[in-house]
Amino acid sequence: MQGELLDPECPLPDDIRANAISLSNFVDKQSLDLIASPITSKIDILISINRELAAGLRTKPSNGNDAAEAADDQQPPPLGDLSA
Repeated sequence: MQGELLDPECPLPDDIRANAISLSNFVDKQSLDLIASPITSKIDILISINRELAAGLRTKPSNGNDAAEAADDQQPPPLGDLSA
C-alpha cells in the first residue's frame, strides 16, 4: 500500500495520500515497537486503528455531501469475534 501511495501517478488527492502515508508510518512504528517489546497492552492501538478502518470501509458513499452522512450504524465485531 505504501508503494502505491508514494507513486507519483497515484490518483488519490494529495491530502488523502499524505494522511494515509502518515497512518501507515505510524502503524509500522507501532508494529515494530510491539515486536521489540511484546506487551499485550501495546496491541490495543493497532486493534483500534484496524476497527476504525474496517468501520470506514463499511460505510456507503454519499452523494458528494458531508461524509458523515454516509456512515451507517454498523459497529466492528467485538474483540475475538472474527465471524462478522
